[in-house]
Amino acid sequence: MQEIFDRNIPTEFNTTNFTISVMEPFMSIFSPIVIVGMGAGAGIGDTIGMITGNVYSLGVVGYGAIVCVDFMLATVYVLFTFMLPLLIHILSGFTRIMMFPVHFDKLYASGFPLFIYSNFLALGVAGLAIGLTIPYTNYTKNP
Repeated sequence: MQEIFDRNIPTEFNTTNFTISVMEPFMSIFSPIVIVGMGAGAGIGDTIGMITGNVYSLGVVGYGAIVCVDFMLATVYVLFTFMLPLLIHILSGFTRIMMFPVHFDKLYASGFPLFIYSNFLALGVAGLAIGLTIPYTNYTKNP
């Protein structure tokens, strides 16, 4: 009986270990991304309720986190902030679901495909995702 059961149990698994990159600038192609926090942004594209498709968008997160998974490089990028430093995300071809969005659509309602938004949670897939930080430097002199 032992020989029968041992043949059906695989002994090796093909697993990929992901590298975790914390607080380092990144650029990722065709990757899922999650943005959580308080911030504001502007985009060129279309909004349909909670679903948004952007040709390009740029946002600033002042309190929150960005998590981006790059399957090509097997890397998970994590940026987070508690007020400083500020996180900047530049996204191209971003299709997402926005939870609790606040849109300022006067420009969009007038016919321009430009919108300004504030958001609490966005999750989606980006054709190109770039994450940067504006570093905080304490300029006080030590006595």
